[in-house]
Amino acid sequence: MYVNTLAFKPLYNYLKQHDMEHIGDKVLQSAGVAAGQLGSHMEHCQKDSFYQAYQLAMELTGDDLLGLHIGEWLHPSNMGLLGYAMCNCATIKDALYLVLSSNSHGYGNDSVHFSLSFADGLVKMTLNCKGDIQQIRPWIEFTTAGWKSHYHHLTNFNFRDQPLFSEVSFPFSAQGKEAEYQRVLGCPVRFNQKETYITGSPAIFSQKIYTADSNSLALFMEQLGINRDKSQLEDDIQTLIKKTLPQTLTLEQAAKTFNFSASTLKRRLSDSGTSFNKLSQELKTEMAKQMLRNKTLSINEISYYLGYGKPSAFFRAFKNACDMTPAQFRNK
Repeated sequence: MYVNTLAFKPLYNYLKQHDMEHIGDKVLQSAGVAAGQLGSHMEHCQKDSFYQAYQLAMELTGDDLLGLHIGEWLHPSNMGLLGYAMCNCATIKDALYLVLSSNSHGYGNDSVHFSLSFADGLVKMTLNCKGDIQQIRPWIEFTTAGWKSHYHHLTNFNFRDQPLFSEVSFPFSAQGKEAEYQRVLGCPVRFNQKETYITGSPAIFSQKIYTADSNSLALFMEQLGINRDKSQLEDDIQTLIKKTLPQTLTLEQAAKTFNFSASTLKRRLSDSGTSFNKLSQELKTEMAKQMLRNKTLSINEISYYLGYGKPSAFFRAFKNACDMTPAQFRNK
């Protein structure tokens, strides 16, 4: 398994900025990586070599929380081209989604992979960790603290005095003083938990990025080879609708979840050429097609699961969308 040599860049830059460039050189040498390779996501090294180099850096600096402290200093430019693309997204949420959907264009390290969900009025970012927890602990700490640093850089530090995270949960014990984790992350931190996550207010992630430039973003996305047909907001709404089924989610309920007024949410969707009802119907149609292919489910069961009060309502909606009845689609 490999990681991009770009993953060494935050580590090397941190050591250099703290007058420890000689340690940075030793760390790179131990992994067989040249300083000139740090700016490219096309160069790779063995994942084990990367973590061994990180361990060496902690030993040489005497800092068991080196990953956390590097994340605290992280700048989007350390993510190469993807970092510049982030700087031109419209909102923090858009930048977050860009990173979630394009790990191979960032550090290429799949030891930690984020997923987003909404619960109890909070955004929950779950860190799905793969590998030996103690080995990847510095990377978990780095990515967690790094998101806080990204947020402040992308919003020009306009919200520095406001709490960003509500809570952070780690799958390992505290290294050193727990107070240092709380200082860096600015919130209560739980250790030795089964689940690894970060929670925060949806309002935080709806903040605008002050450097946003849609033309520049399109250029960076083209260079990265990433094509997105839907906005992050549209994806989030459909995810929320799916979670709510078989109950019917209203525009007003969705707006409250995202900390918008109903009129603001309606306008933002209209600006994107869609509507809440259209997103709901598109989602239900695609889900209906998948379930109709599973012939163990009756059409009445599918109708109920998708939130239709009566099978006849499902029949009409599906026929309008697909120009055929559910039964005809199943038997074609």
